[in-house]
Amino acid sequence: MRRAVRRCAQLRRFARLREDAGVSLIEMALVMPIFLTLSFGFINFALISFGMCNVTFATHTAMRYATLHSANSYNPATSTAITNLVRPYIFQYPSNTQSTTVSYSSGGNVVGQTVTVTSTIIYTIRLPGYTYTPLNLKVVESGIIIM
Repeated sequence: MRRAVRRCAQLRRFARLREDAGVSLIEMALVMPIFLTLSFGFINFALISFGMCNVTFATHTAMRYATLHSANSYNPATSTAITNLVRPYIFQYPSNTQSTTVSYSSGGNVVGQTVTVTSTIIYTIRLPGYTYTPLNLKVVESGIIIM
């Protein structure tokens, strides 16, 4: 008799396990897309922040170079030299998604005039199954040529 009761209790436990067998799979199927979307979103946000910091630093460095190298200096700053100075800082973006423009005030590249350096990169958000319009990360720095 005891053996029969024990056997009956074991069968009840087994029946309960069979009822819960697919629940965890369904829970995972419901939660996994949300978890992956959030994970990829955090990764994209980190990459956008990293890119913005790089573009800001590169543009600031180029503007500083331009303000310290007027047309009368030993090594004058040209638009090509300034653009080439920016590129190593934003190497992780393809060259067709980055642009740098240099503009001088009406007096040109002489002491006392203003130089403006504008750098832009185009970042495409990558989330599985979603398409977004690209983000234009643009930084503008201006300074007065002093040397």
